[in-house]
Amino acid sequence: MGSSDFAMPSLKMLHNRDDVELVAIFTKVPKPSGRGMKEKKTDSQIFGEENSIPVFMCRKITNDVVEGISDMSPDFLIVASYGLILPKSLLDVPKFCPVNIHGSLLPKLRGAAPIQFSILNGDVKTGVTLQIMNERVDEGDILLQEEISLNFSETHESLMKSLGDLGALMLAKFLSNHVEYIKNATKQNHELATFTAKIKKSAFEISFFENSADEIDRKIRAYDGNAWTIFDGIRVKLIKSLPLENEEFLEKFSDFSQEKFDESSVGKILNKDFFVKCKNGVRSRYP
Repeated sequence: MGSSDFAMPSLKMLHNRDDVELVAIFTKVPKPSGRGMKEKKTDSQIFGEENSIPVFMCRKITNDVVEGISDMSPDFLIVASYGLILPKSLLDVPKFCPVNIHGSLLPKLRGAAPIQFSILNGDVKTGVTLQIMNERVDEGDILLQEEISLNFSETHESLMKSLGDLGALMLAKFLSNHVEYIKNATKQNHELATFTAKIKKSAFEISFFENSADEIDRKIRAYDGNAWTIFDGIRVKLIKSLPLENEEFLEKFSDFSQEKFDESSVGKILNKDFFVKCKNGVRSRYP
């Protein structure tokens, strides 16, 4: 069960394994997208159709959906970035357990947007957790967990790909010895939990007056093509940036005096290379 690019490596891995029968794919109902507002299929749906795997699209998990999955008698229910709440009646269906592939080091960053928030927070590491799902969001016992280091250049897209690939490797590892992993699953320390909410479109607006250059850079990378601001009454998308400390900028561009580089310059484009004074530091479109 999955709908985003994060799920695709695991889906492909399951399909390619000789010891796994992928009985069905569940994904979200296509949404209208683009200027023509045509329905855009999820990658999971396209993959299922191309490989003759039954695909089911749900707006919500109803009793009929639960009964349909139960009739399939699955050993596992594998979930990766699906986006719908699963009732206990469904979580009780698989023979062994329902497994969630989550893009953070649980209990840190539970919720809807762990990958974006790992960038927004400036985390030095993140990772993937395989957990046994229960009725509470991301609170289930941990089956397997692996971490990666961050280099502060990741975008949402690039980090989602890295974590998606890692999740597929971990799922393969789990399936090869699932009895032992289930037997040795560990409980989470709920006191250490942090949460991420679904990111609203209003968060995409960037303010050079309210945020430092470093914070703005994180937002641009986390929102990955959706960040924007207003310059001279014109809405401008912010695609790529590099934060500089004030001292770095003044050293690199000696024609700017400290007097010229005061609070009155915040939010202004400083030169032809699109350097912009932020609340603290300078943001440039050039790395």
